[in-house]
Amino acid sequence: MKYKTKSIFLAALLPSLIFAQKVDLDKFFIQRSYRELPTSVVDTTYKTYSIEAPSTAEISYATIQLPSGQDIDISGLKKLQYGGHYVVKLTFIDARIDGNGNVEKKESEKKDGVLIREWTTYRPYIDYTCTFKSELYDYKGSKISNVYTHTVAKKRHFPTDTYYNNSGDASNYYYNNYKSIFKRLISDEYATHIAETQTALNSSIGFRVITNNTYTWMNNSKKHPEYDKQQSVIGEMKVWAAEISGSSALTEDQVKKANEFLEYFESLKKKYTSEEKADKKLRYSAYYNKAIIYLFYLDQPMKAYEEGNGLIANDYDTRDGKDFQSDADKIKMSMDKSKKKTRHFEINTSEFKGPNE
Repeated sequence: MKYKTKSIFLAALLPSLIFAQKVDLDKFFIQRSYRELPTSVVDTTYKTYSIEAPSTAEISYATIQLPSGQDIDISGLKKLQYGGHYVVKLTFIDARIDGNGNVEKKESEKKDGVLIREWTTYRPYIDYTCTFKSELYDYKGSKISNVYTHTVAKKRHFPTDTYYNNSGDASNYYYNNYKSIFKRLISDEYATHIAETQTALNSSIGFRVITNNTYTWMNNSKKHPEYDKQQSVIGEMKVWAAEISGSSALTEDQVKKANEFLEYFESLKKKYTSEEKADKKLRYSAYYNKAIIYLFYLDQPMKAYEEGNGLIANDYDTRDGKDFQSDADKIKMSMDKSKKKTRHFEINTSEFKGPNE
């Protein structure tokens, strides 16, 4: 009779044991969109900028026309022709040809595996150096920072793909075209400098909208009792997240939906409480997904930090908990420096005025 009772007990327990053994977490990607807050906040009242940039670079044997530095765009700030709160100064430092020559290439021809002839071809090259720098000032003339320095040191460039049959022809190509070649090279390097300067400025003082993908963890074990619900939740989250933009505040409905997701994931922590690996994995997904919502959508980094604590205490991939805490600290710091309570907001630069307007 005792054996029969044990058999009945084991039979009743078996389904839960099977479910406990079959929890496979998979990544499900969703879109995120938020404003990247500036890393260097000088004064939160600074809303405009202007650019001072050379139009040419003068060297001993040529005047090089440069791309327009006025094309630099800093997200979230208004560009003025002159007299902005921020003044971006681009400077040409140096450009020179360090040397030139030909690269030799050994050629050969075979027939039926037998070497018939050998010869050498020549391809011209130019070695050059150039330097540009960008600095950031305020409208009072005080230097704020070195934004970016673009230095190319003895960079080798091949102006043509053609290989000549003798070194004289290759050298003549260089001597007949070196001025135009060099002008184009320096112009291209300056265009790169402008692009890198823009990137650096957007990071340090801009308010770019970042739109990319993040991911959640969901139970993808079809036989698990939570599978259908989680598939429904991830479908709703994908639609919800795709409609959120860093350039506007979340609507009441979007916040309401976020809270529904948070409540569901919180319920998983209370529903699956054992120290079995399967339950730990489900709790891990709950902590993780809540942290994602708090961090990238609701702009509540300290609540994400708390979920990081939960991940660490849950003792399943604790590294993610520490990563969330690190990200939460950085976002909280940037929000405090910028005096922003959210990373989802509209900016109407047409309303901004410079310090002398």
